[in-house]
Amino acid sequence: MNKIARVFVPACLVFVTSMAQGQTHCHSNERVVFSCSIGEKTASVCASEISSPSQGYLQYRFGALDSIEMEYPNRKQHPQGLFTAFYGTPIMDDGSRAMIASLAFGVNDYGYELTTSAVGDRSATELIVSRAEKTLATLRCRPESVINPDISFLQILSTFGFN
Repeated sequence: MNKIARVFVPACLVFVTSMAQGQTHCHSNERVVFSCSIGEKTASVCASEISSPSQGYLQYRFGALDSIEMEYPNRKQHPQGLFTAFYGTPIMDDGSRAMIASLAFGVNDYGYELTTSAVGDRSATELIVSRAEKTLATLRCRPESVINPDISFLQILSTFGFN
């Protein structure tokens, strides 16, 4: 489950990278793997400073900056077997190359997927919530709020053994 699978899915969206480091649930002694604002709430993926295929932790946090509503896993632990990462660079109908990266996990019978994708000058970064393979919500990140949706995201994940 801890692999970055090279998936080729149609995407018509773009990577955006700007946001003040303060707009994240990650602490000063953690690395921001990914973070973005969705309305009044923030979705963040935080990692320990030290990470390897056998050490460190990865944790998803969601909620208002002063009140975390959801934390996964609920204790800091290595991400092996807890998260699935995907990365792909499909070729579009017009010959352009798109990029898509996502990090997914499940809690009980709910699925959560942070996805960012790019092609040309169009972009989107989203949190998709599903249950029993049915999408319940697609929450779009504010483009100006996104931190690390592209190569930095993948580089940090690779230190945990995702490949």
